[in-house]
Amino acid sequence: MAAHVLTIAGTVWPRRREAEFVVTIFLTTAFACGLIIALAHVVNRGFIAPIYDVVANLTAFASAVAASCLLRHWLPAILSAVAFLLWLLLAQRTRIARRGEATSARSGGRAGGSVRSRRGAKLLDRRSERLGALLPARELREARCGGREQDDAVRGGP
Repeated sequence: MAAHVLTIAGTVWPRRREAEFVVTIFLTTAFACGLIIALAHVVNRGFIAPIYDVVANLTAFASAVAASCLLRHWLPAILSAVAFLLWLLLAQRTRIARRGEATSARSGGRAGGSVRSRRGAKLLDRRSERLGALLPARELREARCGGREQDDAVRGGP
């Protein structure tokens, strides 16, 4: 009988299958939460993930898929794989937005000519429109211009 006893975190499980079931429940819950968060980010079209966040989540979910497959926990593996695919979409959105920011900075504030940079600029415009609904006009101008209008007014510039 001792061969069938398994101890996890101080709890004695008389049957290995019960312990595997509990592990599957925990993994499924954790990866379902990660999937919901990734899906919420994808649905929120104004969300541009920082690069470190994209890299960390892609690494975490790829590892989760591999570990779940090795343990033959199929539901957590599927949830992790879907979350991984959603983070690939977010990585693409981040790449487009960063390319749009870089093109905009090089062209003196105008969006560049490529389709991808215009998409990135549109994403940033949508984000500022949402911000506009939340802030009064003065704060919105400061947020968009980074305070440049005030500096120009003090210096007597345009």
